[in-house]
Amino acid sequence: MFNTTEIEELADRKRLLVAESELHRQTLVTEYARLQNSIVGMQAVVESGNSVYRIASSIASLVGGLFLERKKENGSGWLKTALFGWQMAARLKPFWTAFRRGQRTGSEGTPQ
Repeated sequence: MFNTTEIEELADRKRLLVAESELHRQTLVTEYARLQNSIVGMQAVVESGNSVYRIASSIASLVGGLFLERKKENGSGWLKTALFGWQMAARLKPFWTAFRRGQRTGSEGTPQ
């Protein structure tokens, strides 16, 4: 059937394939960890971009409201100002609470 040299060659080939397979497994684990770190970094960039966008839009609304010429009609100027202030407070409240929450926790999310 098979002579011993052929069997030994097949056994050597099998050991080589097993070693190569283990090397590929370790490479895959390393690449997966690198990919996860990249995804976490991208999430941080996207989240900070979203918050910057929200802050910028709120500031633009505030500046626009402050420099907008308004006609004061029979005492209704204070009502518009109060309504504008209330709207701005409602927009800025999530940022304020997130800022306060960030002050109370450290970088790992544990209370200081």
